[in-house]
Amino acid sequence: MGKLYLHIGCHKTGTTSIQRALFTHKELLSSHGYSYFTISPEGTSVRNCSSWIKFSKKNFENFGTGKIKQLSQLVNQLTKLSGDVIMSGEAFSWLMDPQDIMDLAEACKPHFSQVVIIIYIRRQDKLVISHYQQGSKKKNYPASFYYSSSYKALPSDWDQYDDYLNYNQKISYWENAFGKDNIAIRLFDKGELVGGDAVIDFFSFLGINEDVDTSQVNTSHGFEKTKVGHLINHSLPKGDLEKLLRRNSNNDGKLLPSSSDAQNFYSRFKESNKLLNLRYNLSSDSEHIFGDDFSSYPDEPGDVWDEVSANRAITNIFKAIEPLSNLKCDDLLDAATYFEKTDPEKAHRLQQAGNALKSSNKKHSPLYNKLFTGVRKIKRLI
Repeated sequence: MGKLYLHIGCHKTGTTSIQRALFTHKELLSSHGYSYFTISPEGTSVRNCSSWIKFSKKNFENFGTGKIKQLSQLVNQLTKLSGDVIMSGEAFSWLMDPQDIMDLAEACKPHFSQVVIIIYIRRQDKLVISHYQQGSKKKNYPASFYYSSSYKALPSDWDQYDDYLNYNQKISYWENAFGKDNIAIRLFDKGELVGGDAVIDFFSFLGINEDVDTSQVNTSHGFEKTKVGHLINHSLPKGDLEKLLRRNSNNDGKLLPSSSDAQNFYSRFKESNKLLNLRYNLSSDSEHIFGDDFSSYPDEPGDVWDEVSANRAITNIFKAIEPLSNLKCDDLLDAATYFEKTDPEKAHRLQQAGNALKSSNKKHSPLYNKLFTGVRKIKRLI
C-alpha cells in the first residue's frame, strides 16, 4: 500500500497555486511515484478536491463546520490510484467536528501505509484579512457565509472565528485522528518557505526539486473592488449586473486595518500559537511561531471611505451601467429575433424587455428598475 498525502489548506496560503502546479505537473509527479487525485464526487476532473466537502449557510450559522460527502465513495476512488496519492482541498479546513475527522481517518487508514496531513498556517491577522476579502468576490463563497459581509478589513464578532483560526485546537483534532507523527505543519511565510514560495515548498516536501510552475493565482483584490464586492453581496442577486459592477471596480490599493487593530486581533491567538509551537517546535525565533512585525499596516485605519475613494467608486458604477442606459427597444427586439431559432428562451426574455421599454416610459419600465435599483442601494450604503 502507498501513502496518502492529504493537503487540507489553510485557505489563503497558496493552495490554488499549489493545486494548479500539481495538476500541471502530473507526469513529473508520476515519475517520482506519486498520483494526483483529480476526481470530483460527480466523476469530473478537477484540480481542487474541495468539492468533497459540503457546506451551506445553514451549516455555518448552526455548526461552523463543513461535512464530508460520500466518504466511502471518496476512499474507493482514492484507492484506485497507484503509488503514493496526493489529494488537495482547502475545504478540508472547514472540518471542525472532531468526529468527522476521526471518521475520515478510520476510513482511510486501512487502505494506505501512512496518511500524512499537510497544513500551511499563516499569522492569523494576515490570513483572516485575506480570507475575509475572498468572501467579497462572490456571494456564495463559503468565506462569505462564514464571515458575513461588512465594509471593513476585519470581520466583526472576532470571537466566533476561533474554531477556524485557533490552529492549536484545530490541528489537535487531526493529530488525535491521524497521529502527531503524521502531521506536517508548514509556515506560510516567505522567510520560512523553501525558495520563498509555497509551490516550491510543497514540491520540496515531496522530495521533488525540479523546476515547476510557480505562477500565482487567486490573488487578493484591492480597496475599492473589495468594499464594492461586500456591498454587492448585501444588495444584489447573482447575475449579469453584479458581475458587471465587480468587473468595473478599481483594483488598486489594499483594504487594511490599522496596525493597532491588527495587533489586537492577533493577540487573541498568541497563547494558542505558543502551545502549538511547544508541541511541534515550529519556530525558534518566536515562541508564538510568527514574528511581531506589523509595519505593513497603516497607523490609521485603511479600510474606510473618504471623499475621493467614495466618489471614484460611484463614478465607476455609473460608467459600468452607462452602456445599459442607452439600450433602445428596437435593439432588444432585433436581438430577440436573432435568437429565436438558436435560443428561444433568451429570445423570449429579450422580447419581454423590448416590449416593456416600448409600452411604457423608460424610467418606469421593469428593465430600468431592474438595472438601477441595485445601484441605488449601493450608493446609499457608500
